[in-house]
Order: sequence, then C-alpha cells, then structure tokens
Amino acid sequence: MLRTKISGSISPFFIKVAVNHTYVIIWRIITIRSVAKLQTHSHYPDYPTNT
Repeated sequence: MLRTKISGSISPFFIKVAVNHTYVIIWRIITIRSVAKLQTHSHYPDYPTNT
C-alpha cells in the first residue's frame, strides 16, 4: 500500500463513502419503518399495538 497515494486521495473518497453510507442507512430506516407500519396495519389487524 502506498501511503502517499492513499493519503492524497482518501478525503474525497471517504467523504463520498460516508455520505453514501448515511444516505443508505437513513433510506433503510425509513423503508423499514414504513413497511413495518404497513404490515402491522394491513396484514396483522390483531397485532397488539399497545403492549
């Protein structure tokens, strides 16, 4: 591994990866929550919402 080459090009690449990761995580949380809401409301009417 060439340290100088990596250190020179790591900041924009790392920023891009970090932004992509945060976007993917937020998108997954939103989709999982919406899917869970849809499932609990439509597919499982007897699902105990208040436990």
